[in-house]
Amino acid sequence: MKKHRSTVFTRMLFFLLIFTPIAYIGVMFSQGKNPVDEVKNLINKTTDKTNYSKTSEELTIEMQRSEIENLKKELKMCKEQK
Repeated sequence: MKKHRSTVFTRMLFFLLIFTPIAYIGVMFSQGKNPVDEVKNLINKTTDKTNYSKTSEELTIEMQRSEIENLKKELKMCKEQK
């Protein structure tokens, strides 16, 4: 039976899969941070997508509504002065 040999690319991937987390933990320790908390923060940032960016149409509508409210307040102030 033929023996399977891993290619250079496969060895490099295995090395990076093992070395990268160890290097990341070492950097976090050297910066005085807790690596477990940092990983949790990274996970929360990627899974917490509740802040959707508004489209230009939504921003325009929001600006128009605020302008209407400001004009209503000004009109009310003008009526009170008379």
